[in-house]
Amino acid sequence: EIRGCSSMSKTKSGGYMLTFEDVNDIAVRISELWSRYNSERRNALTLNEEARKFTYATDIDATSAADLPHKNRTHQPKLTQIADTLKSQYFEASLSMPDFFKFPPPRSVTNNIATGMEKWIRLKLEQRKFRETTGRQLINDYVDYGNCFVTVDYNIERDNRGNIRYKGPVWKRVSPMNIVFNPREDFKKSLKIEKRLFHISDIKEFDLSFPNAGFKQNIINKAIKSRNPEGLDDWVEVVKNRGINMDGYGGFDQYFKQDMAEVLIYRGDVFNPTTGETQRNRVVYVMDKVHVIRNEPSIAPSGFDGIHHAGWRIRPDNTWAQGPLDNIVGMQYRIDHLENLKADIFDIIAQPVIFVKGDDVMEPTEGYRPGAVYYGGIDSEVRTIVPDTTALNADNQIANYHRIMEDMAGAPPESRGIRTPGEKTAFEVSKLNENATMMFVDKARIFERMLETMLKETFELMLINFDVEEY
Repeated sequence: EIRGCSSMSKTKSGGYMLTFEDVNDIAVRISELWSRYNSERRNALTLNEEARKFTYATDIDATSAADLPHKNRTHQPKLTQIADTLKSQYFEASLSMPDFFKFPPPRSVTNNIATGMEKWIRLKLEQRKFRETTGRQLINDYVDYGNCFVTVDYNIERDNRGNIRYKGPVWKRVSPMNIVFNPREDFKKSLKIEKRLFHISDIKEFDLSFPNAGFKQNIINKAIKSRNPEGLDDWVEVVKNRGINMDGYGGFDQYFKQDMAEVLIYRGDVFNPTTGETQRNRVVYVMDKVHVIRNEPSIAPSGFDGIHHAGWRIRPDNTWAQGPLDNIVGMQYRIDHLENLKADIFDIIAQPVIFVKGDDVMEPTEGYRPGAVYYGGIDSEVRTIVPDTTALNADNQIANYHRIMEDMAGAPPESRGIRTPGEKTAFEVSKLNENATMMFVDKARIFERMLETMLKETFELMLINFDVEEY
């Protein structure tokens, strides 16, 4: 439940009136929900943190393989190659062409009108360069995290003279690090809280930038004024007294003295226990964890679709999905171990350990090198201690791990140039290709379902904000 506002005592300082009423209980409750679900989100994302480290590592010292006692510290980036292949293949399958979607005409709508609708949205997508910006970001999250999120809003952008530069839908990638929800419910039904940082000047123009969104300009002005230095210290005390915490900003003083403000965007139901009123499917913007600057019904076409999610491998009873790299990170660890073990042994073979017996051995004047000659007495002896060369066969094991990792990640085999041996008919070839790519196609389809719901909401928002300029 999210409680309504309550009236409390007032404090005065520096000529500016501060009041506990400025701390909205709805905002406090949303902040508490963020903290509660944030710990569960951390647990889910920690599971694939190791995979992300291996993907972007340059040597094993930046990964969990740093504990390996090898002299060589080479990282063989197989996980990186698989991640890049999947990202390229998913982009090619879903977003490579401007006409990556189609609007079949519904009943009583002609083909010309349906084509016009399709071109209208495609124009907006190309104006925002969606495929090469937000689209690629979403695919990167889909592979790296196993989860990707995108929001849709209707936005008006103006230049310095106030002239409209762009008007239409905007799509924002939401980092998995900046969103929480109840992972035990279906994502569409669950409450969702997104965290964003905005510059104060952008927040001040929310009502102009987001038409028909219902931003409360008086509350925005009050929130910005509360950051005034003359009343800031007492305002911080008011916030502290409500038991509100600020994460990752170095405390209240450092947070309030910067030009950026945190906004929590809540999507879900609001229940007021005082009146017994339930408000369904709301969008609530909370600034600085204390000010509600927007509380409006969602205009999403269905459910809580103001934000859209795709998960690569859904876990049972947990909406946080598993990524394609998570299950194979152990084999990447093994590859690095074998690669550095082989390199260490090869170094010893190339420059072997020297065993010297006797005290009268004269070391070569030119030093230890190929062809160097030692001279000694009758009882002296010089020989090398060379390890077993069968350890150099680690290349075969490494190659085997490469193949297994690619198969388990679901990368299309034809993209890797793999062909099964033997003569085949055209039907057999077609069937083998179909079966080999089935997993990849299914995972690409999950991503495309998210794009489909996003496009439906995009069109609905464009209809709601339709005006003569769009006409």
